[in-house]
Amino acid sequence: MADVAHASSATGPGRLSVRTLAAGEGWHACDVHCTFGPQDRVDEEQHQQLSISIVLAGLFSYESSRGRVLLTPGSLLLGNAGACFRCHHDHGSGDRCLSFQFDAALLETITERSAAASRRVFRHSRVPPIAATLPLWSPLQQLAQHSAHAALPAMAVESLVHELVATVLAVESGVDPPGIRARDEARVARVIRAMEAQPAAAHTLSTLAQRAAMSRYHFLRCFRGVTGVTPYRYLLNRRLALAAQRLREDSASVLQIAMEAGFADLSEFTRRFRVHFGQPPGAWRVQYFNGGKARMLA
Repeated sequence: MADVAHASSATGPGRLSVRTLAAGEGWHACDVHCTFGPQDRVDEEQHQQLSISIVLAGLFSYESSRGRVLLTPGSLLLGNAGACFRCHHDHGSGDRCLSFQFDAALLETITERSAAASRRVFRHSRVPPIAATLPLWSPLQQLAQHSAHAALPAMAVESLVHELVATVLAVESGVDPPGIRARDEARVARVIRAMEAQPAAAHTLSTLAQRAAMSRYHFLRCFRGVTGVTPYRYLLNRRLALAAQRLREDSASVLQIAMEAGFADLSEFTRRFRVHFGQPPGAWRVQYFNGGKARMLA
């Protein structure tokens, strides 16, 4: 079985489904569905290869010698070959990840011209859902949704793999070390589930803090300690990611997508989208819409 950062050795009613999406020399990519929950016992596991996994849905906690981090949609989980870990689903059942595994030699090839060339390991367990990784969300999600009956172009996928690794190595050094207490993690996880269920709702710092049963100041500090980003940044990035997904899949107007994603007006959405994706939403849709000429994985 592929080396995936999930509780594949846990016992109980939970199940793990792994589908290989693509593979090349020194790497492979898997779509991983997990139904484990709080009732399942989790045993210690070990990464067999270097790995990067993006959380597409759900949330879970990852515990290793570097501490414990909460993985939320848009987060990147980083695993080093030989490292032991445990995954916990204390805050709800199920998640879905797109997981990439690499040989050390491939990592050296990708990084041979960068400052990280001598590094064969990741320093952290997680990259939060930050702005730098947001442009990768849509192509990675498209890869995960690819039909099992259609062959993926290996060169296009490998280009995406290289971009993913380069991005992680560029931003990882700036990731703040996590600071988590079990009680804080549980409260923040409850808030994140509410935000994910209704990302376009009129969330405010006050309403989110009330849901967590904290003062606004304490909630802001705990949220950033648990997730690695502020509540505002988390919600903004999730709204932009979901809007990009709809632009790629849906023929609804840009205005409708912006409003339904939670943006107050089209100009604000366009400005934010351009900053994060490098072009306005209309131009981005022309390039990446499923029916367009320049599909991401075509």
